[in-house]
Amino acid sequence: MARRRTKRKTRRRRKETSVIDAMQAYTFASILSMGATGSGPIEFVTGKYDLGTKTTYDVGLGVGSGMQLVGAANISLSDVIHAPTLAFDTIQSNIRSNWIPMLTAGITAQVGFKLFKRLFRTQINMTNSKLIRPLGLGIKL
Repeated sequence: MARRRTKRKTRRRRKETSVIDAMQAYTFASILSMGATGSGPIEFVTGKYDLGTKTTYDVGLGVGSGMQLVGAANISLSDVIHAPTLAFDTIQSNIRSNWIPMLTAGITAQVGFKLFKRLFRTQINMTNSKLIRPLGLGIKL
């Protein structure tokens, strides 16, 4: 005889937004954006357009004229929109030179958040149940 088809369990969505998870997501976004663009996530979005090239001329020292990159220290979204080739080249070179510190910072942040959540589990649960949940704000620690 054939087996009966079992009912699927309904997937439950979290009803609250976790403050600690939001802090963890911002930490990882900050690590990636600092390594790739040289600025934090907020500065990346709100930064002004200052990326370009400047012509340098020979001043009599036997060096010929050439092009110098200006504004490459901090790449912003405005830079990516106005000068995508320069911006992506700069981002690519930043990632190549900063991938080891970015990886180390990401692993350290992940381990730190896991330890924090485990060490303070009872305090977090107590705060959520006694203080935050009765307020009905839709958030939790």
